Amino acid sequence: MFSNLGIFFLTSLIGATVGTLVKLLVFHLDPLTIVAIRFFLGLLIIAPFVFKRQLIKKLISDKFLISTGILFSVNVILYAIGIQYTSLIVGMLLYVLTPLIVAILGYFFLKEKLTGNQIVGLLLSLVGVSILIWNSFKTADILSFGRPLGNLLIGIAVLTWSLYIVISKKNTRKFNPWEITLTNFMVACMISILALGPLIANGKLNYSFNLKINLMAVSLAIIALLFIVGYQFLIKNTSAFISSLNIYMQTILSSIFGVILFGEKLKLNLILGALLIITGVFLATSYRYIMVAKGKIWT
Repeated sequence: MFSNLGIFFLTSLIGATVGTLVKLLVFHLDPLTIVAIRFFLGLLIIAPFVFKRQLIKKLISDKFLISTGILFSVNVILYAIGIQYTSLIVGMLLYVLTPLIVAILGYFFLKEKLTGNQIVGLLLSLVGVSILIWNSFKTADILSFGRPLGNLLIGIAVLTWSLYIVISKKNTRKFNPWEITLTNFMVACMISILALGPLIANGKLNYSFNLKINLMAVSLAIIALLFIVGYQFLIKNTSAFISSLNIYMQTILSSIFGVILFGEKLKLNLILGALLIITGVFLATSYRYIMVAKGKIWT
């Protein structure tokens, strides 16, 4: 029990650290450079363990797998760009909406039914998001509600991530997690490097060697990979309920990092919006596991 609890907190800490490192790095490096370094180094780390010529041919020939890799890449790139213009707190709060968006996408594309809890949770979350959006336009305060541009970019990133999760269900029946991870990393690395081309050609890419910054970039690549492995281990060794709570712990830790490292402010309206979003998502997703355990689900 205690070992599983340790895995839960460690995975949450690692997940919160990934977003924090990206936020730190965008002060020094172009977002596309961060993404390119992150996934290039990630590929170097995992390639020796899973790289086989026949496997690579199999992966890149699967158009569906490559398509989800593109969604994965867009999510990471938009987050790296958007987090420059919003707070770490709001950025993580928007990702809390992922399970709820997945449920809605499942309703439209997979014909999955929405429960009463999910509908109520959706309404609560919409009110919470509305509070964040309204105050974002009203204040444009990057240390609390963030600027509209940053929140829009991260909102689109959350949508692409949710689409990735829904569509990836098909991939999990054909490929193991390492094969999917390898493909995602290859696609993300390729897209970010290609996107850097125009910046390099126009001389707009300002990069100078800095040991501290480069160590942070290497740390990001390693920690992001550890999170993927750790989260898979968490899903395998704990209940679905415990796994679902990971996103809430990440949000709490990210908020702490945001306040300590970036001087972000927890204003009253921000706290209210956060509580509505977290309550809504919990009611729509994690609460269901409690009802299942009791043998009763409100539908």
